[in-house]
Amino acid sequence: MLKAKAIWLFLATAPLVRGLQFAEGRHHGEALEFLVGITMAVGFPTTLPVLGLLFLATMGLRHLGHEVAGTRDSFVAAWAVLVVTGYLQWFVLVPRLVRWFREPGQQPQPADPEQGRR
Repeated sequence: MLKAKAIWLFLATAPLVRGLQFAEGRHHGEALEFLVGITMAVGFPTTLPVLGLLFLATMGLRHLGHEVAGTRDSFVAAWAVLVVTGYLQWFVLVPRLVRWFREPGQQPQPADPEQGRR
């Protein structure tokens, strides 16, 4: 599992590095498309609704007079949100679901053992 996490993290980090290199030039839109496209792929399908929420947040900030789209900070923030979403999907949620389906009659356990006792 550790090897899978390392490979996944590499695949998730490479677009950030390359996207920031593209962002140094004139092609901010292309850099963002590259960054979001590849990062979304490693976290598919949960990254789709999250990407929609990021879009709505960007539009909301633009409506309030804050332009954040295309900035270096927006690249890093979008990448971080998508990577966390993908990681939680592939290395927390999916393994729990697999265990749950393999062991019939048992419910997925909460992450915090104290939480289940309350």
